Amino acid sequence: MAPRRFEFTRDPQAPAAARRAVSEVCDGLDHQHADVARLLVSELVTNSVQHGEGATVTVLAHDGPSGTMRCEIIDEGGGFVPPQRATQSVGGWGLQLVARLAARWGVSDGSTCVWFDLPLAGH
Repeated sequence: MAPRRFEFTRDPQAPAAARRAVSEVCDGLDHQHADVARLLVSELVTNSVQHGEGATVTVLAHDGPSGTMRCEIIDEGGGFVPPQRATQSVGGWGLQLVARLAARWGVSDGSTCVWFDLPLAGH
């Protein structure tokens, strides 16, 4: 997969725009994982819009390790430690979905960059 970079204004329309953009690069994923990619990108861009900093949100999609597609969602914040979520909370399920549905995921040190990997079709 050729690396793709998408930039969105950090506003309420960004999650939907990110879902549409990621659809363009899901051809290496089976149908189920393409749906998961759109869902997780939408959740993470929503987190960035609600909690991030800066004017834009960047989504990078490229080949990851061992036959995966990696998506990275980046804003201009100074980084964060994923919080423990209270089970009775109404919102805040985005990172829980990432943890449950992605093959691997993490937060890059020193920036607000959350990444996840999904297996490419046939892997």
